[in-house]
Amino acid sequence: MELTLTAVQEFDPTPYHNISQNLDAQKHVTDENVDMVSASRSAIVDNWEGEAALAFAARSKTAEMRGRNIADIFREYSHVLSWYAGAKNEACKHVLDVVEYAVSCGLRVSDRWDVSVPPKSMAKANESLLEIKKIEIQSILNSAVIEVIKVDSQAISLLSNYSLQKPVLTSSHTTSNGYTTGNSPDRNIKFDNFYPFGSKRGEATWEDYLSWWKWEGYLRGGQAARPDLDDALPMYEHYRDGSGIPRTFDLEEGYREDSAIKAQVDEELSQVITAADELAKDGYTSTEFHSENKTANKYPVTENWQKTVGGYSYYSDSKLTVVGDTVTLETTVTARDRWNFDAGKSDNATGTPDSENGRFEELGWAQSFDTSGTVTRTYTWKVGEEPPIPDASDTTGGYSRDGGRGSADEARGGRDDQGDLRTEGGGRYPRAEPGGDDKVNRYPDGREY
Repeated sequence: MELTLTAVQEFDPTPYHNISQNLDAQKHVTDENVDMVSASRSAIVDNWEGEAALAFAARSKTAEMRGRNIADIFREYSHVLSWYAGAKNEACKHVLDVVEYAVSCGLRVSDRWDVSVPPKSMAKANESLLEIKKIEIQSILNSAVIEVIKVDSQAISLLSNYSLQKPVLTSSHTTSNGYTTGNSPDRNIKFDNFYPFGSKRGEATWEDYLSWWKWEGYLRGGQAARPDLDDALPMYEHYRDGSGIPRTFDLEEGYREDSAIKAQVDEELSQVITAADELAKDGYTSTEFHSENKTANKYPVTENWQKTVGGYSYYSDSKLTVVGDTVTLETTVTARDRWNFDAGKSDNATGTPDSENGRFEELGWAQSFDTSGTVTRTYTWKVGEEPPIPDASDTTGGYSRDGGRGSADEARGGRDDQGDLRTEGGGRYPRAEPGGDDKVNRYPDGREY
């Protein structure tokens, strides 16, 4: 179905919140019934022996697991609908703000998002200015509409991932090094937001326009000079397109190219393997387990990855299977960041304040966005034997502390106003032309590079 202005204006999140609450209530009722089945089985089996008792125990255990599976589905659907109601409501508000701004400028917006200048509405001189404004607002409006469509698509994708046949998770258990079995913990991560999008919309000066085109010149002119910044450049270009749509980066590439990223991922993989080995020795034969949300303490050493991710959060989600005496571990490490600029910080290489690019977001011309990337590994070993370790001998990626294009002390955003090294956010100034067959990163218009 085509998204129209009328549909956005009429969107009401209330029904979705109501359904979410009802599903959550059903989840609690199902949990209570499953607990009753479990208690009854324990009471009966304690006083009943023989094959019939074993058969009853197996059947009732299956029913209990099925019930917990259904309760998990209710919970997941409830969370998705609650997220959808809030996310789409915010995206629709953003669209309506752009439409309101267009109208305040003397423009029209059709039900299918076409921005136009009303005929004979103004003098010829002002009409020319309106034509320029129309082009600017049409671009911003298109990006805002894409955000609404993306929320719809994400909701459909999330709901399709859940099935009543999904594996059943056991009761929660935490390993000695802090990994928890069962459902994944809350993965919401709060990022800073020093320059709220559109907070100073309509306040642009000629200096702002000059600055905007100056940075456009830096972006395009630098594309021929630094081919090593093939991941950083698309991030800045995406910031300038103003859509704010989340974007992925190739963490596998970062693992290969940056020794600090590799060390951080290997450290997490080592902890995951330790937790999996402990669970296998404790008798677990099939379970999912998860880390808590963590903050990276190893800053990227290459300029490309300093400007692509810089300081980031990460976590791991894993699945353990034991068949006979063979342990199989599948684990995914996820890194997440907010690509933005920070108040009071400046670029390490040029000394340019972050506020210069942050200003573009306040004006509604550019927009920060969430980023993420993953590394997935599979390991196998025998119960009772020493588990494998991540390959610590691989030194092909990254740069050393004592030379090369970056050092462990160089941060993506350089130094703050007091001259102290910054550790996260900002300062991402591109100087490279993207190249190669990268299936993850793309230009904002979808072209591969």
